[in-house]
Amino acid sequence: MRKSKKIVLGLAFLIVFSLLFNIVLPKAKAMTVEEILAKIAQLQQQIAQLQKQLSAIQKPAVWCHNFNRNLRYGDAGPEVKALQIALEKEGFYKMEPNQPSYFDEKVASAVTGFQEKYRNEILTPWGLKYGTGFVGRTTRAKLNALYGCGVVQKSECQRNGGVCINFLAECKKGYQESSFSCKYKNEKCCVPVKKSIKVISPNGGEKWVQGNTYLIKWQVKGIRENLNIYLYREYGDNKRSLTLIAGGLSPEVTHYSWTIPSYQPTEGKYKISVRTESYGGMFSPHTEGFEDESDGYFSIVAQEVSECTDSDGGKDYYTKGTVTDEGKTYADYCIDSSTLREYFCLEKTAGGLGGVAEEDYACPYGCESGACKPGITVLSPNGGEEWSFGTLQTITWSSKGIDKVNIYLWFPDGATCLLTKDIPAANESYTLTIQENQQCSNIEKQITPGQYKIAIWSEEPAMDIAAPHDYSDSYFSIGKQKSITILSPNGGEEWFLGNTYEIKWNSSGFEKVHIDIIDGSKNTAYTLASELSASEGKFSWKIGSQWPELSAGDKYKIRVISYPFPASGEWEEGVNYDVSDNYFSISQPVKGITVLSPNGGEEWKIGNTYTIKWDSSGYDSSASVQIGLRDTRYDPNLAEGEAAIVNTTNTGSYTWTIPSEIGVMKLGAGNVYKVVIYIEGGGIPQKYDVSDSLFSIKKGITVLQPNGGEIWEKGDAAAIENIDHRAMIKWKVNGIFAEDTNFAVIKLKKGNEVVRVIGAVPIYPPWDSPDHSWQIWSVPQDIEPGDNYKIEIIPVISETSGQWSTDMKEVVGGIGDESDNYFSIVTQVQEVSSVGLKEIENQLAFISQVISRLAGQIKELLKR
Repeated sequence: MRKSKKIVLGLAFLIVFSLLFNIVLPKAKAMTVEEILAKIAQLQQQIAQLQKQLSAIQKPAVWCHNFNRNLRYGDAGPEVKALQIALEKEGFYKMEPNQPSYFDEKVASAVTGFQEKYRNEILTPWGLKYGTGFVGRTTRAKLNALYGCGVVQKSECQRNGGVCINFLAECKKGYQESSFSCKYKNEKCCVPVKKSIKVISPNGGEKWVQGNTYLIKWQVKGIRENLNIYLYREYGDNKRSLTLIAGGLSPEVTHYSWTIPSYQPTEGKYKISVRTESYGGMFSPHTEGFEDESDGYFSIVAQEVSECTDSDGGKDYYTKGTVTDEGKTYADYCIDSSTLREYFCLEKTAGGLGGVAEEDYACPYGCESGACKPGITVLSPNGGEEWSFGTLQTITWSSKGIDKVNIYLWFPDGATCLLTKDIPAANESYTLTIQENQQCSNIEKQITPGQYKIAIWSEEPAMDIAAPHDYSDSYFSIGKQKSITILSPNGGEEWFLGNTYEIKWNSSGFEKVHIDIIDGSKNTAYTLASELSASEGKFSWKIGSQWPELSAGDKYKIRVISYPFPASGEWEEGVNYDVSDNYFSISQPVKGITVLSPNGGEEWKIGNTYTIKWDSSGYDSSASVQIGLRDTRYDPNLAEGEAAIVNTTNTGSYTWTIPSEIGVMKLGAGNVYKVVIYIEGGGIPQKYDVSDSLFSIKKGITVLQPNGGEIWEKGDAAAIENIDHRAMIKWKVNGIFAEDTNFAVIKLKKGNEVVRVIGAVPIYPPWDSPDHSWQIWSVPQDIEPGDNYKIEIIPVISETSGQWSTDMKEVVGGIGDESDNYFSIVTQVQEVSSVGLKEIENQLAFISQVISRLAGQIKELLKR
């Protein structure tokens, strides 16, 4: 230690001296360049000498240990710790922080590597090729030879034939720097450069067949010179020959594919020689270059009939097979995760030749355990397709290595509906028809319009995720069967210019349609309407009222097309478009008028408003129209038999609020009325039309209040003068006269059930307002609260007197009424007394005082 200190002090002195020499001395005396360089060289020499002495003194402590007992899996303690250290020094083990001294699988694996590294000394004496992981006698002997105490231990570099030099120096010629460690940190390892050639195949014992192709393989180390390959042959009476197979090969090449000529002699024995170009010929002295030849002889034989057998029957990429030929066995294996090396027997040639061949096959679904993995790919439907219920559809797929498949319809919620099973995978297609609401056979689900995928599995059940399977990439749709069928006009109809007709069709599976009219005489189509709702099923068309301007003719058809239009090449009649089956005609109009509404069977009510409609042909909108009402119980020539409603123009409709009477004609009867419409204009004699059948105009009552949304409280009654009170019943009388001695029966309904007859009052009570009748009702306490009440009022007549009685009957031709919507009946809300309010106010004031007092106390505490 003292010596070490002296050396360090010496180094320090030299450094200080050098500083003084470079800084101070020049001030005292100028030195020549030669003197300065001499001083520097002297200092460098002294520093190098001191570094050498320091390295010798500061040698690291060499670790050693004597291994005196056998060690095995499961042992623990200092002996195992020492074993771990030795194995780490050998590069077979890595010590972790706080590594436990335990003989585990990791230690056993490292021991195995150590034993195989020193196989000749450890394993060969026992006749073993591979390490055992057990530290026995020969293993301990090698450990002690390397790391035993008292043994002069060589560094890793020395054990591998290298020499250690200063890390600043260069390796001498013939040596190269290595990663092997030296004893000292400031040293590096230099090992001899080893140049070599090693023939790998053929290396003795092989039988190569004329005409076949084989790989000649070798290894090269440290050589940068091109290579030549020779075939060496010994035959006859000590005869030899050397034939060049290939020359000028790069030293980077490690194999050569050689097809043995069919004329290559089979007599004799052969070796392969791989040598550098500078090595020379066969019999010349070899002072330069490198060469290696097969360790043993191989033979070249004539082609024979192959007795080759293949367990998988040939090129079966999806079954791991073994090929046996001439006593040798070749097993299929995976070169990598996607490539299979497949062995198979060659077919016999005309000459009876065969043998073993190999092929590298790219597995579509990956390679595993010596065979391609089976797989399935759904091709169609694969997303975006539109299927229709009841139509024939085809599912297609591709598959490899699979016998049969099961096909499912996959719901978005993950459910799988079995469509079919045990279909040969090689078919790669399946045709089926799916019906709307079809019941799945394997789950409680029905197939309804929606989005789906096809799932194809190699076996049941579908939930076995390990089985080969595939889904459609995206969703496709299944919906109602698409169709368009024209109903009218469909051929033979005669339509008139200026009249309005309905074009009708049936459709399914489309949202919108487009309508054309086709003029067959010109082979031209004109648009009538576009983007119509397909589900509407009809379009009202007034011929000639707008473009196109059509002329009379008998070669017209209607065409209805799905919108947006089908793509080119996808038009299919009856599916996405339809045309009238035959021609219909468009003719000049015959002037006339037709009553459209009321046209028979209607029940109209006095006081309500209705629309009278008609259609005319041959008249313009300025024509004069007179609308009248006929009571068929009387002669139409009498005032009671026909009365005028209005004189107007030819607009096609008139809105009429029905009065109680028209002139002397009193209204209010069932199925006795018809509307008559007269038209005149353009110099054409007057024409008219009447309703085809009878309709009714009835007397009646209209409930005004409650009519929906009101809230009545039980026990609530209104003063007579308060006519707007919420518990008031109001109604209006339509067409009922005083001489009918009429009454109104008022009923309370809950839902559709009458729960209380409130009573009967005169239809015209003495307290009537100018525009309605009314009655006050106090809601009894026994009425159940609810929000589904209505008031119903029915007109009745007493046959005995002008007073209310139980023998009242409904007025002939009269119509009752009920509230349009529900109103509510609730329990009466109790008001809060002024005394109770005062008490609440006092309590709130007291609470406020307490809170203020507490706040003051908190402030005082905070000040302290």
